[in-house]
Amino acid sequence: MKKLFEHVHLNHPVAKEYETIPLTKAYSFDPIPEGLDPKYDSKILGLGCQMWSEWIPTVQKINLQIFPRLAAYAEVSWTIKEEKDYSKFLGS
Repeated sequence: MKKLFEHVHLNHPVAKEYETIPLTKAYSFDPIPEGLDPKYDSKILGLGCQMWSEWIPTVQKINLQIFPRLAAYAEVSWTIKEEKDYSKFLGS
């Protein structure tokens, strides 16, 4: 659960004092839980990511924490693992 928590929060409220997670960490997230029998892979229909905003002072700061991480999570959810390419995602 801790691994999941640290990957799907756009900022990490407990251990990191609302520090923004690195884009590489967001992109590397695998929505299929480790150890899950592969016969259940097709049951994973998507993912969610959370933003803890109660201690973030401005909308600009919120936007800096959300983007482009939200796009990384979308690609993680929509792209099969074998076709993910971080360099391509960055546009290089």
